[in-house]
Amino acid sequence: MIKIDRDGLTLCKLQGELFENSIKYVNQSSSIFIRRFMNSNIARTFDSKDILNDTKPFEMIYEIIDDEFGKSEYGSKKYGSESLFWIGYIYRYFSYTYNLSSKQVYKMIKPDELNERYYVYHTFDPAFAIERILEEKNILLDEESQNKKIMNIIRNQHYEQYVKLIPMTKELAHKFFVDFKNDISLFDNKEDFKEYQYEKEKVDLYADTYKEKGYILLAIIYKDEVIGEIRFKNITEESAELGIILKNDNYKNRGLGSYSIIKALDYAKTFLKLKKIILSILPSNTKSIHVFEKNGFKETHEDGKFVWFEKIL
Repeated sequence: MIKIDRDGLTLCKLQGELFENSIKYVNQSSSIFIRRFMNSNIARTFDSKDILNDTKPFEMIYEIIDDEFGKSEYGSKKYGSESLFWIGYIYRYFSYTYNLSSKQVYKMIKPDELNERYYVYHTFDPAFAIERILEEKNILLDEESQNKKIMNIIRNQHYEQYVKLIPMTKELAHKFFVDFKNDISLFDNKEDFKEYQYEKEKVDLYADTYKEKGYILLAIIYKDEVIGEIRFKNITEESAELGIILKNDNYKNRGLGSYSIIKALDYAKTFLKLKKIILSILPSNTKSIHVFEKNGFKETHEDGKFVWFEKIL
């Protein structure tokens, strides 16, 4: 850990005030504003301390974030002004003293979690509050965590030997959906599952004319088992929309979801010769958002239902 100093305290106060004043200047909900800020280019200037040499007023900072991600009025829930100041302060204190980026600390602790803990911890010393919150979430920022990261790298190298994508056939689809049809664990709710089923019925997915219908389907194979599917739709010469479905959460938790994304992006670039991949995710599906952001997807905008991301290949 790095001991907090005058620059660090100035950054904490500045970010706290920026979060607090978002009530007046930002139209979307507090949680969405914080997610956009913590993943923004402006947040990187806090990480690097460059913001200390800047004189931008708050109003301009909010406009810069809107320019980066697109204007949005999604969500209406606002945190209290005191809670917002504390959340901004704690995020920056955490980032500064642990030498982590804004994006890294956001991935560990979400704003709703901090807002819920405000009344318990806002009178505590920030360093102690952060330690307690990390303990509650069972997050270890020490040698053990580093060893776990190394093991993940080794595991991904292992997956590379066994994960492959091949064209989806009726036979492979049958193997996939026999287990999948009764497992809705990878959907946020039953309505999403029904909507997915409807899409399956609407398009003849397993005909030989995927591309003519605007679809390409690939089976995700792991050790000769069909564990999921990759879907490209709305295919043009430049781009396509990407969808990934895994058979159950066990494969997600083992890291296969992330590696399937890597395989899909490689396929899009190498075989489809695409320059851009687009995808949409429900805002409540924070795990998927985390995985896609980890693989280089950037948020572009939000509509009434989805958060949209893209990645330039």
